[in-house]
Amino acid sequence: MKTYLLFALTLSAINIACILLMGNWIDTGATVQVSAASIVRPDYENIPTERITTLGGQLDILDERRRVVFHNEQPTDLSERYTAEQLLERLYDRPEERHKYTLVPFQTFDGKSYSLLLAMPKQHSNFYVQLNLVLLLLFGIAVYIYSRWTARRITGPLEMIAKTITRMRDGHYGERMSFVANEEFNLIQDHFNEMSAHLERSELENKRLMQSKQQMMLDLSHDLKTPVTTIQGYAKALHLGFVDSPDQQARYLKMIYDKSVVVTSLVDDMFQLAMLDSEEYPFAPQQGDFAEFIRHIAIDNIELFENKGQELVVDIPNGKIMLRFHTNSMYRAVSNLLSNACKHNPPGTVVTLELIDAEQAVRLHVSDNGSGIPQGLRDVLFEPFVRGDESRQSSGGTGLGLAIAKKAIERHGGQLKLVADQGGTSFQAEIPKSPHRGEIEI
Repeated sequence: MKTYLLFALTLSAINIACILLMGNWIDTGATVQVSAASIVRPDYENIPTERITTLGGQLDILDERRRVVFHNEQPTDLSERYTAEQLLERLYDRPEERHKYTLVPFQTFDGKSYSLLLAMPKQHSNFYVQLNLVLLLLFGIAVYIYSRWTARRITGPLEMIAKTITRMRDGHYGERMSFVANEEFNLIQDHFNEMSAHLERSELENKRLMQSKQQMMLDLSHDLKTPVTTIQGYAKALHLGFVDSPDQQARYLKMIYDKSVVVTSLVDDMFQLAMLDSEEYPFAPQQGDFAEFIRHIAIDNIELFENKGQELVVDIPNGKIMLRFHTNSMYRAVSNLLSNACKHNPPGTVVTLELIDAEQAVRLHVSDNGSGIPQGLRDVLFEPFVRGDESRQSSGGTGLGLAIAKKAIERHGGQLKLVADQGGTSFQAEIPKSPHRGEIEI
């Protein structure tokens, strides 16, 4: 609408300019269209002849004998006379004639018969044609300028939009639009660039997830292959009777059992991670005393720290902290944080388990003053099969503990993050008190 309004105003401005700049032409054109019949009057001496003479015309009043009794503004001495042949010759419009003649008879107030012969130059007779051609030319110029402007402001952006969409269809999600146009096109450009950026991030995230899944499958195969190979080797040795000593047989059986425990733990962790990662898996938190729940977890893990010569400091409010939580997944999450702190720190480390009751959420901190986490592991610490010692030894754990803890906290609508300082590590979990939209009400 703005474009068409601008176009209409432009044409109106051109017409007004033509009227103002060619006012003299219009006046001239109106004068040259005068004929004898349009100006004749009984009192012929009062006919306005100033403009006619200015334009090079002439006016003659003839009596019955075709004598000139009045020429332009002045009476004559009747010495000039037209013959019938001369009048006919004047009235015949020939191409080479420079004037156009018109003749009209009339009577004066006293009853005398006269004729008015008017001659006007032909050089202005085509004025209106010329004026129309000029206006048509100006109109054509305006249309051309408007078309070029429209092509630049409308057609150009449309072509760029079509080209960019085609490239995005072919998988080039890094494409962006960049043009200057009307507000509507600028709005399309902004929304398209936002969508393109979102698709590009999604594509990069999908690639990262695919690579992560491939790496996880490789790690899982490695972690399963090592203990299974050991089990097969010792079992085959016992089956073929290569081991005769009862003590050695007992050691082999214990080794088989220990490796089977590793396999079972890995499978259990994989199942737990898959369960937490699936929105379709039933997840029904129940209302309970979260402070008492954390106390039980601390008691269950205190022996783990004592055996390694570490100290576990527990800071939990005395009163009840009511919260909706899933017992099994939350127990696994907190236990994994504690076991991770114990496993990757030397003897003498102080590990603190702190529970804070905030107004809208419950905060759980597991921190230590140990050796800290290497900078290269901080960005990928919560991904599956990442271990603090960067080794791929089965004795280093399954590498799924922190991934399970993070998924469990997120299924409760919360978040788990790492705050790593030099000489220490702190995991901070925040769980909202209001029910999460993914929970199943009971």
